[in-house]
Amino acid sequence: MPPTDPADPDPADRPAVIELRQYTLRPGRRDELIELFEQEFIETQEEAGMFVLGQFRDLDDPDRFVWLRGFRDMTARHRALAAFYDGPLWAEHGPHANATMLDSDDVLLLQPLPDENGFAPSPPERPRIGAPAPDRFVSAVVWSFPVGRHDGIALIRDGLLPVLHTTGPAPLAALTTETAHNTFPRLPIRSGENVAAVFTSYPDESACRQHLADVRAHPLARDEILPGIEREQTAAPRHCDWRPPAARSSPDPSQLASSLTCVPDETCRANRTRSDETGARCPETRRDEPDTGAPAVLLVSRLFVSRLFVSRLRRRLVPPQTIWSVGLSEMSNEQ
Repeated sequence: MPPTDPADPDPADRPAVIELRQYTLRPGRRDELIELFEQEFIETQEEAGMFVLGQFRDLDDPDRFVWLRGFRDMTARHRALAAFYDGPLWAEHGPHANATMLDSDDVLLLQPLPDENGFAPSPPERPRIGAPAPDRFVSAVVWSFPVGRHDGIALIRDGLLPVLHTTGPAPLAALTTETAHNTFPRLPIRSGENVAAVFTSYPDESACRQHLADVRAHPLARDEILPGIEREQTAAPRHCDWRPPAARSSPDPSQLASSLTCVPDETCRANRTRSDETGARCPETRRDEPDTGAPAVLLVSRLFVSRLFVSRLRRRLVPPQTIWSVGLSEMSNEQ
């Protein structure tokens, strides 16, 4: 992201609560759900008071559908979800949407990291239905840390994000777990989580790989930041690569010129069939198994991370006037 522009939406108008929703679908039915979502579930959710931030095809799983939506706060979340799911449109189209799904409960409730603005709201006017999406993809990395421990997340915020910003495109958004009680229990969320998630946009996979290589070569990242994150995490980071299916479901193109780090194994990436229709799963990087390969996300050694260390990282990496901006924008879906 470029530095925050005075014309950008005020942070108060950005969603403070974000759902990352990842659905496992019945085989062969992803495009069916995408079409339904594009036609029926974007403007109608926004009219109920939500921010529909984006929807994506998972490039490694042809039966996985991912989308993001946001809310101003937890009270607004309850009000908006009740209005939508108790309304006539969901009563009409909800059974069709649910029929495409095997599992819709993989949901993380998130909030922007402190000092970060999170996702920007959607533009006032969306592209027409069927308009092609920008030729970019979004890479997401999700780190898991022990509940109640904050050093790993502080390292990402104060150490890794500045390195990402100085070595390549800035992240679209950097989020962490929202710990508030689920105000709409009809829609389950994953409990007992303490995660950090960073979302980045790239023009192609080679740009993503180059950014990762530059981060890994950065002395402070290589010797201190990445080893510190590895020490704190409870499992290997989860890497996801997504492509918006259409312009209406893409993050705002003006904001898609930045991002973070990603990367399943490079050999696997080179061999992946890039067609959205085939959606072939990478044979060497499984999402349900720990990824221990070196290229996988910024690797590590061991290092104790203290608040003092984090403060030192920030002073060394970023001049005081540096501003990070984050933003995403359109998307879609249900449940």
